Order: sequence, then C-alpha cells, then structure tokens
Amino acid sequence: MSWRISQLVVGVGLVVVVALPLSCSEVLGLGDLHARSQSDAAAADDGATGDDAGGGDDAAGGDAGPPMPPLTRPVAFVPKGSMIEGRYGFGYAVNGNTIYVANGAGTASSFLTSMEQYSSTDNTWRSLVVTPALIGKRYGNMVYGSMGNKLYLLNGALQSGTNAAVEVVDIGAKTVTVLGAPNPYPAYFASAIYYQNKIYVFGGINSARVSEYDIARATWTAMPDMHEAKSSMAVAVVADTVYTFGGLTSSGTSKRIDAFNLGTKTWNPQPIGQMADGASAFSAAVYGRYIWLAGDYNNLTRTGVYDTQGQAYWPLTSNLEGRRHAGAGVISGSWFVFGGTQATSGSYLGTTFAFDFVAAGVAQ
Repeated sequence: MSWRISQLVVGVGLVVVVALPLSCSEVLGLGDLHARSQSDAAAADDGATGDDAGGGDDAAGGDAGPPMPPLTRPVAFVPKGSMIEGRYGFGYAVNGNTIYVANGAGTASSFLTSMEQYSSTDNTWRSLVVTPALIGKRYGNMVYGSMGNKLYLLNGALQSGTNAAVEVVDIGAKTVTVLGAPNPYPAYFASAIYYQNKIYVFGGINSARVSEYDIARATWTAMPDMHEAKSSMAVAVVADTVYTFGGLTSSGTSKRIDAFNLGTKTWNPQPIGQMADGASAFSAAVYGRYIWLAGDYNNLTRTGVYDTQGQAYWPLTSNLEGRRHAGAGVISGSWFVFGGTQATSGSYLGTTFAFDFVAAGVAQ
C-alpha cells in the first residue's frame, strides 16, 4: 500500500545549460523517440496489480500497523562541487568515498570518451585519464568490481550501432583492456548491477532480457526475462535481491516494482509494489534497507523512497534541481545526485547535490 506525504518544497538548485552545434537527438533521434513514447501513452497504466504485495514492521521496528516512511519532511539537498564537464546518459559507479562517471553526452561531444571521479573527502571532481581512451558512447552502463579494484563498462549507443565491447578499467594502473568475449546481448538504455563477481544487465529498448556475465569464467548466460519489456528503469540491489523500478514500455511509463532473487535466479511472480506514478530515466541509490529514487523523464524534480522490508513506496518532496538521465549513489552517509539533462538536447548538467542521511537522523 502506498502513502503520499504532502510537504513544502524548499529551495532551487543551479542550472548549467550549454549548447552544442549538433544535438544528441539530431544524431540518434533518441530523445524524440522517448518523448513520443511518453506522449502517446501518457495516460496508460502498466497493469500492475493492486498495491504492494505485503507489509512488515515499521521503520522504527514496531510490531503493528503499516510501515512508516524513513523521512517525513522535505529532502534538503545541498550543492556540492561541480563536475568538470556537464554530461548525461553516462555510466557511473560508487566505491567507498568515490564516485566514478564515464562517457555520456556532454559539451565536448555527443559521445564522450572521458572519465571523472569525485571524492567526498575534499568535495572535488577530477579527470580520470586512462590509456587507451574509452570507446565513445552514451546510455551505457558501468559497475565497480570489488575483486581487483576495477570498473566494467558495457552497452551504450555508438555513433552508429550498439556497443558490444566490455571495457575493463584498472583504477590503480589507469589502463583499459577489452574483454575477449564481447557482449552477445548489447543494448542501450539498459541497467546493470554487480553482485559477487558477476554483472547482471536488465532490459533495453523494447527488451525484457536479463543477462549475467561471470567475470571469473568469462561467460555470458541468459537469465529469466523481466515481466515487461522496458528501458530507462532504475535498478538497485539490496542483500541478494535486485529491485527494478518503472521504466519505459511500448505503452508508456511503468509503475511496477519487481524483485529478482540472485540466489535462485528467479523473479517474484507478481509485482512487490508500485510507485505512485510511472517513471523512467531516473536513478536509484541504496542506504540500508531503503532505495532512494531521483529524477524522471517528465517530472524532473521527482523523488521517492522504497522500503525493501516493508515493501512500501512513498513519494518525497525536495529542493533537488530537476534532471533526467543522471547518476546517483550513497557515499559518506549522504545521497548524491549528479549530472543529467533537463531537455531532449542542448542541456548538460554538471551540478552535484547531496543529502546527509546521518545528520538528518535517517534510519537504515
């Protein structure tokens, strides 16, 4: 069951808008494709059945009543250091106190080859120069592999076609190698997570496909399909379960929240919940049992939170600068949201915002 929290939105962030001579939508037409799909089915329902699938103890650990939201006041984001280059549709990953971003569309190119890293220790973004340069792409994925301190980059739209290569960045050596076994299921607007030395990829344009890459064995394996074909969804892993939120389907934006068990490699047969509204092109970040969601293709300032134990979703209000196709993660006890765009072309955000869970007393 879902509850809506009515609060006052406070503050407005800074906007960085830079024009390119050649827009991303002119190169691939992807922004227009997305906009048409959204407009054609704005009132469509994705067919999720009922409210969420169950209850649980409340956030404070009580035995009775519905679960309670972890935050009952507006989320007050504060600005942090800006990225070196505004960009959207990039791959990103988080490890320790560091955020990594790669590729995307930016002010220098519609298919960037550059990388940046952010340290919460000194609130600074820096270039991460690797050799050789990355393949230029956007709407790809990046995950951090805890074994070997490496970043894995895969998928994404090229200037012509879809990227099937898997690039491995050795963070310490600052070198790039390409895996010998290319991705047999390349996609863009897909989502990816890392779990126990394996990479899982979900969806893509009109795709319900799920695939697993075993890093140690260098093998790709098809997993059970999602319940609906979709792209631009938010995905997060908590414990041994992957949670997928929303996404763009052929009939509009989905409200569904689904769960994939990484131990049994099976989907829950029914949605475990649904969001108040359909959403796509947004990002997820994990803090304890809660998954925090930011942005949307249409409702740029949209934020929400999902309780994986109580299986409940709540919309939030915040002062976050609106964005789509951005990145997000939790480092140093704070929820960071960075980069993105506010238009189908010509908008490249380099701003970074953070909300301190610890200072706000938010439970995990």
